[in-house]
Amino acid sequence: MTQAERDRLVTLKKAKKRLITQREAAEELGVSTRQVKRLLQALKKRGDRRYGEKYLPVTVCAPAEKKRVAAPVPLKDIGRRRPPRRGSDWNRNFDLKKAPKIWQAAQAAGRRTPDETM
Repeated sequence: MTQAERDRLVTLKKAKKRLITQREAAEELGVSTRQVKRLLQALKKRGDRRYGEKYLPVTVCAPAEKKRVAAPVPLKDIGRRRPPRRGSDWNRNFDLKKAPKIWQAAQAAGRRTPDETM
């Protein structure tokens, strides 16, 4: 790959990352904005490993060894299920039918009746 091709690829990558606009890339490359769009699509589809008709060298790496996962620790055998937990006791002794009426509670609190206000 020549220096001119590398410069062209750098310009296309700048346009891809939107560091420059496609119009600025077109002016820098000396092509139309339509051609820049086409080149960006080709770059997205093929990547920069193949640029034009020339292939860049690709090295094949050996697959890495998989890490062995330790066997899960067995849980202690409980033997039987534990009993379900009780809920909250905040309203255990509450019975609406045994409670005083609203007007009785208001009267006990010292609320004046409408007759007393006039």
